Amino acid sequence: MSRFSKCVSSLETLFSLTLNPAQRNGVRTYLRLLAKWNSRLNLTRLVRMDDELRFHFFESFWLAQRFLEPSQAVVDVGSGAGFPGLAMQLYYPGLSLTLIEKNFKKTVFLKEVARTLSLRTRIVHGEAEAAADWEGVQLVTIRGLKPSPRLSETLDHRGIPLLALHGEKLSETLKGRRYVRRERVPGSRRRFATLFG
Repeated sequence: MSRFSKCVSSLETLFSLTLNPAQRNGVRTYLRLLAKWNSRLNLTRLVRMDDELRFHFFESFWLAQRFLEPSQAVVDVGSGAGFPGLAMQLYYPGLSLTLIEKNFKKTVFLKEVARTLSLRTRIVHGEAEAAADWEGVQLVTIRGLKPSPRLSETLDHRGIPLLALHGEKLSETLKGRRYVRRERVPGSRRRFATLFG
């Protein structure tokens, strides 16, 4: 059994989910693209495959499984290298997904991943506050991002729930917000997923 397969099997047990062959192949391809582009774009600080699989892919898969419906309309704000958004769509290919990223070079990378993996993803370059079309959006996701007060107000005004993957300390714009559900990320003491209503 390859190191990749051993690591995936171990993480499937930790996160209580099972990947099908297409998902496993998609993860392999995505990892290759990350390795190719990361040296030029500084997409992620994680370079060990075990860490990439756990923190990028399996946390995203777990978020999808625990908090999303398979065909939900989701906007991922500040997508960076595509986590959690693109990874969630790899897990649930039927998602209606929009990625919003303000770094143009990262949007080029996201388009390459979506094209290579045949994912139907809308990718928008710009600030979420100005670039997004919120019509029909059912959920917004963020990871490692501090939402601006303007974005928070927009989501509140439109009644769009916000799903945040975060550490123990919430950003100032999320403190005091009412949340519907909070779960600790499997295998972690200090990482949480919180669904704000």
